[in-house]
Amino acid sequence: MSNAGARKVSHSLIYSNFLEHSAGIGNDMRMVFADLKNLEIEYTLTNPSRSRFDAVYNILRVLLVGPKRIPDIDFAYAPQVMPKIYKVPHLVRVHDIFPLTNPEWFKLKSRIYFILSMKTQMKSYFLFDSVTSKNEFVKYFGELDQTNYAVMYCKTRELRNDNFCETCSGCIQVNSLKKTGYALAVGTIEPRKNYAYLLENWASLLQNREEKLKLYIVGSKGWKTSTVIRKLRAGVKNVVWLEKVCDSSLYELYANAAIFISASKAEGFNLPVREALSFGIPVVLSEIDVHRELYADEAIFFKLNSPHSLDEALNKALNFSARADLFDINKNNSRNDSKSILSKAIAKVVS
Repeated sequence: MSNAGARKVSHSLIYSNFLEHSAGIGNDMRMVFADLKNLEIEYTLTNPSRSRFDAVYNILRVLLVGPKRIPDIDFAYAPQVMPKIYKVPHLVRVHDIFPLTNPEWFKLKSRIYFILSMKTQMKSYFLFDSVTSKNEFVKYFGELDQTNYAVMYCKTRELRNDNFCETCSGCIQVNSLKKTGYALAVGTIEPRKNYAYLLENWASLLQNREEKLKLYIVGSKGWKTSTVIRKLRAGVKNVVWLEKVCDSSLYELYANAAIFISASKAEGFNLPVREALSFGIPVVLSEIDVHRELYADEAIFFKLNSPHSLDEALNKALNFSARADLFDINKNNSRNDSKSILSKAIAKVVS
């Protein structure tokens, strides 16, 4: 960090609980690693909550005794809301506060964990991944000091198709994808992704179409969606569920899709939309605040309370004579100078 007179920052600590995630939080973390490297700040990974017992112990210890002291660390980075385990300044990535705004989507233990974690982090520096996420936070916790938060959009990773694993559900079907023309939805099978809506309406949407457009759903099994999972496993006409795919298979899925669709009820950012845009795919999105904030100029929107609205949006997307101009990943990422935002945040918390 080059600010004159600023304290020299040399070492950080990163909670690595979610590093194994290939997309979403895991991808966001890898972007932070790259920014820290560019800022010449070393980092150490820690995973203090490897089990449920660890998670309960850590949060109770913080609340009853306080954070642990840790030497030679200037600050810690939490990739999402979690307990402040160590007694150093914290940067906390806030993707959403859905356990508070939509508690019906989560198990009780997850809601309690989130609430208690927030209690330990209220004096930390927050990095929101959208203005929508920040606004929702303010509704619940009140106005924030402008020096204690920033909006740092997620960056888009560049997928490659040069490392097929040959064993995932995507690799097994990848050769049948080319030139078939299908709709693609990507994201964990969880309540806010609203796959139940797509499954309920897909058959009727295809009734008057000569070409029966298949819907490929790419996403691992999440929580509180047992009915959706049962339907997907039993088989739904013109719907294919790929539970696990490698990045190369995901590349092929994006590259050969006719449209991308997201019927989400709520999102913090919805990174797969950016990935789809990078392949020039027309994107059809539910009309929610964050989609309007981030994708107003690139997406075709539909209202969740109107299947007819979805039908119109699909027709508009499918009638494109050619793929949209390729969405420039590097140009988009340069608009969101995460390195600069992160540098200023670090300077604030260690000053």
